[in-house]
Amino acid sequence: MVFEGNWSFGMQFKILVWALVLLGFFWFSIPVLAEAVCGNGTCEGPFLGGNENPCTCPLDCGSCAPSPYEVCHEYLPCEDTNNVCTVILVPSCCGNELCEGLEDFGNCPRDCDPETLDIELVSPVLDAPFARGQEGSFAVKLSSAGRELFDAQILATGFLEPFNYLMMASMGMELIWIIPMPIILQFRMMRVKESDWSQLPRPFEAR
Repeated sequence: MVFEGNWSFGMQFKILVWALVLLGFFWFSIPVLAEAVCGNGTCEGPFLGGNENPCTCPLDCGSCAPSPYEVCHEYLPCEDTNNVCTVILVPSCCGNELCEGLEDFGNCPRDCDPETLDIELVSPVLDAPFARGQEGSFAVKLSSAGRELFDAQILATGFLEPFNYLMMASMGMELIWIIPMPIILQFRMMRVKESDWSQLPRPFEAR
């Protein structure tokens, strides 16, 4: 049977539409129908119709291993996880934001806060003389678990005005009360008033 006559515009349009539909079907079906090939530079996972992942094809998908920025993460062997890249948080590891095990502020300040404070009087030295009305200052060094604290502030209490926050003793100054963390290291100025001088024990005596 031979078709005679001219095609109508409608017939031509329908044929063009069907041709585009068939072309699109085959075009988008090629990645799905084709078998995934490891090493072609494309990680062909389930979305592309393949089964590649970091365990089955590290060449295309990257290795199943922690990056340099991951701390306290451990990746389980792929053979133990049915070829699924699985990561777990390592216990008792400095950097996992948990103060645990043998960790303390000294060996893992990233996870642990200071629990105890060690105080060292830096100045004034023992037996340092103070003249009547002289201004002076004191400084201390704080540490916890062997690690020095640079962001600490101390508050000393005492019995003498104007040193109601400072205690005097024959061996020097004794800090007897510490405010809770966080604290900021600072130098505290003090002034000996004439009315208080007779109450000050050694070494704060006039010379």
